[in-house]
Amino acid sequence: MCRMNTPLIPIFFNKKLLRTIKLSCCLLSFLLMSCTSDNLFGKGSTADRHAYYYFRDGDFQKLLPYKENQVLIFRNQNNQERRFGFSSINSSFKKGYTEGGGMGFFSSSATVYFYYDEKVVGMVSESACYNPVVHFTRLPLNFNLAKANGYTEYPSRFYAYIENFPYWNQSDEYGLISYIPIDYQQSQFSINCFGKTYSQVLIIKSNSQTALPMSNPDCPRNVHIIYYDIAQGIIGFDDLDGQQWRLYEIVSL
Repeated sequence: MCRMNTPLIPIFFNKKLLRTIKLSCCLLSFLLMSCTSDNLFGKGSTADRHAYYYFRDGDFQKLLPYKENQVLIFRNQNNQERRFGFSSINSSFKKGYTEGGGMGFFSSSATVYFYYDEKVVGMVSESACYNPVVHFTRLPLNFNLAKANGYTEYPSRFYAYIENFPYWNQSDEYGLISYIPIDYQQSQFSINCFGKTYSQVLIIKSNSQTALPMSNPDCPRNVHIIYYDIAQGIIGFDDLDGQQWRLYEIVSL
């Protein structure tokens, strides 16, 4: 029987095929490099399949648009001013809840129960008594259930609160400035500050008519009302002396 021998052409001599393979590999590499865990495993998932309580689309408008080089200037009826700058604004949201270490950054040996998003906006008060911090996070409604079943995502909620507002006239059981929760479910109001109208304002009250002892004369603990705009943050506050402080301008250094 006669057989015709067809010469075998090595793949590296087939230039057209080689170019096709190279192009495919480059495309695949680009896709892998540009993908995040949300792209690869579905939004809200992670590479290790733990639940991820990520910021939803409606959360981002609440995260405040400020930058570290900006300063908020508040002015009262007597043209006195109080200023707040920004010391640190984190841009990496995703964190892990771990055993022992709690919420935040974790070591390679820590046990991660689930992931969650958090943004922290650190501010600086010119009075140098306390520096306020605004916290934003999304966490499961049933924390213990989410911890016990870390691979299952449960209903979650967006939380926010103000820490260390220097003039607040409320303290906790240890004598420290009380945390001020931000309740986005309460009624919203429209307030005009020096010609600018804020239409999503939450009114936060301490429900106390007593000023607290102050350790710093430049830092009276007599503010009992804060005006908080959902998109812009604190835009005003009232004290027990009748002074109404409103956001006058935002300057960049």
